[in-house]
Amino acid sequence: MGRPAEVPLSGRFRHRLFRDEALVAPQPSPDGRWRVRLVLAAHGRFPLRLVAAVGLRLFRSRIDRELGTALGRAAARWDAVVPALTALHGEALRRRVLEDPAPKPAPNPEPKPWAAS
Repeated sequence: MGRPAEVPLSGRFRHRLFRDEALVAPQPSPDGRWRVRLVLAAHGRFPLRLVAAVGLRLFRSRIDRELGTALGRAAARWDAVVPALTALHGEALRRRVLEDPAPKPAPNPEPKPWAAS
C-alpha cells in the first residue's frame, strides 16, 4: 500500500506516549466482492508497542469481524443515500446536503458481547 496521499482513506492518532497511522484501501477480489486492506503502524514507547502487538494478535478475529460488520453497515447506508443524491444537481443538491441532513440511523439492538449488563 502506498503513502497516505495514494490511498483513499488514512488517519493519524497522536498521544503523548504513542502515535498511530492507519491506511485503508479497497480492492476487488476474484469472487466479485470487495476486500478492504487496513494497515496500522504504531509508534511509541516499547511497553505500549508490546501491549498493542499482543492485543492485536489476541483479538484479530474479533477486530476483523467488527470491522467487517461496520463496513457492511456503512456500505448499506451508502447504497440507501447516495443514489438519491446523484439525481440531484445544483441548488437542489446543495439544499439536500446542507439543509436536510440524512436521518440518524436506528440504534443497533444487538448488545456487544463484551458490554456490561
